[in-house]
Amino acid sequence: MKLLKYVYTTSQLKECYGDFLNCKIVHGRQLTDSFEVKTGVRQGCLLSPFLFLLVIDWIMKSSTSEGKHGIQWTSRMQVDDLDFADDLALLSQTQQQMQEKTTSVAAASAAVGLNIHKGISKILLHNTACNNPITIDGDDLEDVKTFTYLGSIIDEQGGSDADVKARIGKVRAAHLQVKNIWNSKQLSTNTKTLLATTYLPWEGTNQISVEEEMRKKCWKWIERNAPRIEPSYGVLKAKGEEEDQRTHYAGKWR
Repeated sequence: MKLLKYVYTTSQLKECYGDFLNCKIVHGRQLTDSFEVKTGVRQGCLLSPFLFLLVIDWIMKSSTSEGKHGIQWTSRMQVDDLDFADDLALLSQTQQQMQEKTTSVAAASAAVGLNIHKGISKILLHNTACNNPITIDGDDLEDVKTFTYLGSIIDEQGGSDADVKARIGKVRAAHLQVKNIWNSKQLSTNTKTLLATTYLPWEGTNQISVEEEMRKKCWKWIERNAPRIEPSYGVLKAKGEEEDQRTHYAGKWR
């Protein structure tokens, strides 16, 4: 409540909470009549995630407001952290800055009843070396060479190679599960093509920027494991000076 008063005025707080005193639910595809909510804030209440994000936002603002301890993003702006719900990625240029920021975040979290999980918190170095570990309450955080953040693999080299290699492994597993489909004579060529582009999303949509070497590895794997695809591929290039010169490889079904 003290945090809410710090962020909002009393009138804003009453107006915000007043919207949640009455609600409706969908039952049998129909909306019920409005009813009064008499219980407190619990899991499932609409106010619960709002309050949590409010607390996390306050923690990060109070921890990064005193000095510039982030990485240089532009000539006038630094990035201190990347946040998604309770997944926080702290960014700093030196070991001292990272230690100060980590200590500040831990202290601000403890002030509102939250604790940092030391077992799953990791340190990833990029283009630097450091012999002094980052600690929380005297406990060292583990240094790692790769880390999965929001489903994507990040490594000490940067780029997307590690993530692409992991996706190739997932494609290999998916390919083995649908091996009978490639040999099926009941499915049309269009259906097989659609299936291939479904579990090869980086080639179908270009949502992931992949180096040419990684693209070749993708298709070498397809050539070895998908005999229904001819080894000779057509190459389509985007035209236009203002467009990205991206290359698409198109497999041809027999």
